[in-house]
This record gives sequence, structure tokens and C-alpha cells, in this order.
Amino acid sequence: MEPPHDSASGVPLLRDSAVAASRNVVAEVPPPPWQAPRVASPAGPSSIVADVAVPPVATMPAEINRLAEHWDDIVDAVRRSGRGTLASMLDHATPLAVAGNGTVTLAVDTEAHGDALSQGAEYLLAALRTRFTGVERIVVKAQPAVPMERLTEESVRERRVAQLRKRDPILDAAIEALDLRLME
Repeated sequence: MEPPHDSASGVPLLRDSAVAASRNVVAEVPPPPWQAPRVASPAGPSSIVADVAVPPVATMPAEINRLAEHWDDIVDAVRRSGRGTLASMLDHATPLAVAGNGTVTLAVDTEAHGDALSQGAEYLLAALRTRFTGVERIVVKAQPAVPMERLTEESVRERRVAQLRKRDPILDAAIEALDLRLME
């Protein structure tokens, strides 16, 4: 004998109380890989299923080699989040170290870049945490580039002789043996 059906929907009516109680259970279906997971409301089957944005899972522990390898991806993530100025400052930064306590140390060329990165540290931390686990704070160290030396006639001449000596070992031996100097 076939169970009675609801006339409007054609769904069989349930008589057993245990089966009727199971109507309040919401089945969880995994979302397609391109969508955020859906979480069902505990209010029952008539409730609306809400989308919950789940942050991406950090895939690897933070260490300096991995950070250096993925640095361009981190800069791109900051840029995509709408922080273009911070991303351009990150282009001038170099990962220097990752400590065991989760401190990431960055080296920058100027104090201005260091100040900008310090002000945007929370956005940088968010971008780092999408890729790495264990990142807790950012430390920025300004390491000015070596100042350029002033070129003089003599320094240019010395560089030219050094280049010639590197290219030709016989010339290097002759200059050394005869104590020669390059004249104009």
C-alpha cells in the first residue's frame, strides 16, 4: 500500500514520529569548488541557508625561503585588496627573516618606505596569513643602500685596468711583474 501524498506538492506524508522528527535535520552538501561553503541555520528546513565567507586556508608554515618564493604573490594580494600604495611600498621591501615566534622582518631602502609599511602592517599581516601559518607581527628595518662613490679620472682608470686584468691573465702577469700603469 502506498503512503498518502500531499495534494499540493505530491510529497508522501510521513506518519511515523521518528521519521517526522528527522525533518528538522538539514543535509549538508559540499559546495562546488568555486563557491564558499554554505552553512545551514539550526532553525529547521524552512529556514534560509546563508552564505558564510570562509577565509582561505593557510597552506604552509612561515619560513624565510617560502616567504621569499611567494613574495610577489603576497604583493599582488595586497594590490588586489585595494591597497595599491602599500603594494608599491612592498615592491621596495625584501623579506629578511622569519622568527620562530611569528615575527616577519622586512628590509627597506628608506625610512619613508619603512614608515609606510609600518602603518599598513595590519593589511600586510592579513595577506601573509592567507598563505602562511604562524605569522604574528611585522618588523621593518631600514637598510639604506650603499652610497654611490664619486667618479674621478683616477677611479675610472683603476676600474678599467681591473677589468682588463680580469679578462687577460697574461696582461695581469705583465702589469704585476713590470709594475705598469695605464696612461691616457
